Amino acid sequence: MAAAEIVIHRDDIIKEGFLVKQSKHMKEWRRRWFVLTPQYLCSFKSQGEYRNPTEHIRLAECTTVKSADEDTGKENSFRVDTPGRVFYLIADSSPDKESWIGHIGRQMVRPAVGQNVAMLCSAHGGCWWMIKVSSERRRMAWSQRGTHACHRRAFEHLWKRM
Repeated sequence: MAAAEIVIHRDDIIKEGFLVKQSKHMKEWRRRWFVLTPQYLCSFKSQGEYRNPTEHIRLAECTTVKSADEDTGKENSFRVDTPGRVFYLIADSSPDKESWIGHIGRQMVRPAVGQNVAMLCSAHGGCWWMIKVSSERRRMAWSQRGTHACHRRAFEHLWKRM
């Protein structure tokens, strides 16, 4: 997405750090400073910038965040899907990748909790679904492959809030 006038306040930062992103048109890999807030995932050319990102992703528009090692052929890569574009990103390490996927996924799920349905996809190929059928009945399921402990704990935390 083209960057709008976005200014990030330090109190809104959930996670920040370097990731390598694939450019939109040239498909080149570029190292950028990323900042995650409850509303946006923003990229900046250098660390410590919090105004006018080079790109931003509205988390309310995201449909999936998951591992992309097979898609890109690169270790520690993951993707953030939006209706208009798939953003490919690479973390410095596997734990860092898992952390980014978890944090982004939790921010994606947050608005959906009030809408009675939420989904969180893990880097391990599994998806957790949380469905509020009524104020008394709730149902939760996760795929057989999606049992990674950190994602399950995050999902169960959201489950209790529903």
